[in-house]
Amino acid sequence: MLKIASGRLEIEIPLPGESPNDTCRFDRAGFISSIILDGKHSFCAAEPTNLVHPTSGGQGLCNEFKFDVACDEADVGEMFPKFGIGLFVKPDDKPFCFFHRYDVKPFSIEYEHKPDSVVFNTEPMPCLGYALRHTKTITVDDNLLKMHVIIKNTGEKTVAMREYCHNFLTIDRLPLGPAYRVDIPGLSDRGTEILTGTVKGNGNGYSFSGYNSKAALIEAAEAELSDTVPFTWKMSNSDSPASIEVTEHFKPVLLVMWAIDHIISLEVFKGVTLEPGQTQEWTRTWLFDSSDK
Repeated sequence: MLKIASGRLEIEIPLPGESPNDTCRFDRAGFISSIILDGKHSFCAAEPTNLVHPTSGGQGLCNEFKFDVACDEADVGEMFPKFGIGLFVKPDDKPFCFFHRYDVKPFSIEYEHKPDSVVFNTEPMPCLGYALRHTKTITVDDNLLKMHVIIKNTGEKTVAMREYCHNFLTIDRLPLGPAYRVDIPGLSDRGTEILTGTVKGNGNGYSFSGYNSKAALIEAAEAELSDTVPFTWKMSNSDSPASIEVTEHFKPVLLVMWAIDHIISLEVFKGVTLEPGQTQEWTRTWLFDSSDK
């Protein structure tokens, strides 16, 4: 377990392959399992087990490269890349399944750890003509957490995929209800009616009509999102002085939010297209604050 800290934030980052950072879904470089502000406010939640599908093992801030086409191209018994994790063995002729536990040959992930930062370097392992070199830097400064990602296509084929952070978040484990709100200035007006489960529109954002014991999911397509960069959103709860303000320094291609029990997972997708030899980079920041500091 790696730990980084500032004057206000304490962050825990399990090593690649160390539980809970041993899934077949989430990037093993920089899987953030715990965030504590001012020694008293907690924000990370674990993906529950009472879902309609087996849990995929998410917790806190965990990223995913969505590149299912690699599985489609592999024959049964062949390997295909799951970027951020390793090479998977395709067990049958079914499409990629995000909660399946594949046999995996992990990528080599090296890291440089300092008191307030960690740099992860994931080395490529060419497969099916695809390969990606990946550097992720996580830093803390006062009450700000920053994640910077650089990827380079070192393979022979174009890589067209989406990357996103799952944000399994809570505010002090308070249950879902009207006290929670998610403000998204770059989202078109959601109105005020119930949209799905207990999720209701709250103008440019969402709230909840009550507790939600079953997962509720809602999406906003690219056309419903502003072109403004950076793209920001804020999560708060009127029963807690703590809040989270997130800044995505890119134009999203999709926004998804799902929520259950005390967990709100807002996912902002970045579109990535890389020709061989090309590089892209982007940044996300999380500002954790509290009025009782």
